[in-house]
Amino acid sequence: LAAVGSTSALNNMIINIFIGLSIGSSILVARYYGAQDWENVHDVVHTSVLLSAISGVVLIFVGILLAQPLLEIMGTPDEVLDQAVLYMRIIFAGMPAMMIYNFGAAILRAVGDTQRPLLFLLIAGIINVLLNLFFVIVFHMGVDGVALATILSQCISAVLVILCLMRSNGYYRLDLKELHISKDKLVKILQVGIPAGIQGAVFSVSLFSSGMLKPISQPERLTYSAIAHPVIVWSFTVHTPKQYFKKFSGLEISDCISCTTVL
Repeated sequence: LAAVGSTSALNNMIINIFIGLSIGSSILVARYYGAQDWENVHDVVHTSVLLSAISGVVLIFVGILLAQPLLEIMGTPDEVLDQAVLYMRIIFAGMPAMMIYNFGAAILRAVGDTQRPLLFLLIAGIINVLLNLFFVIVFHMGVDGVALATILSQCISAVLVILCLMRSNGYYRLDLKELHISKDKLVKILQVGIPAGIQGAVFSVSLFSSGMLKPISQPERLTYSAIAHPVIVWSFTVHTPKQYFKKFSGLEISDCISCTTVL
């Protein structure tokens, strides 16, 4: 559980920079859609989807190569470092699916369809919860099971949003054979998306910096994880031996409960 919490700030910092690009796509699609400039809508949609896949592949290498050194810089405790690295690398292996969903959902929202992206996210969230319980409780997996559940649910949301775009009757319909990068549209997406991504990553950067200046204790990491991942907490505690919890003093446990209550 502490291993999962150890990666949250770092994951968000890296991912938010790339997700900001989807904001650039959304703004461009909305602009051209409102102007009824269907040719440019078509170009932005196909450029965005291909850009999302490329961004996801880049993130795979970023996560695999930089996971351990960045977590060490953050002061991740040695006892959870290996598990944290494993979790982060598996999560980043599923980044193409996350990027495709976010870009596809941004396109749908830009043309006024806010319901289906929410529905797809809800479906993926429910599947994620069920898979968490299945992998952790049934197969007694650790962080690898939690990470695997996450990327599988992300793949489902990505497939749903791509099918939605492909079956659309609007001018934003996606044709996989026409995927391409339009240079001028890419430049415009980056001009809006990069500042938006940096802005989204600012809070995570502050958490990352805090970890460098003052290493976070394991009880604090458990508290953060308990708040951010309640289902994972329940999954782990269902089959975790009681003697494990004896490793923490009463003061540490009360600190966790107090922090959770205040937050």
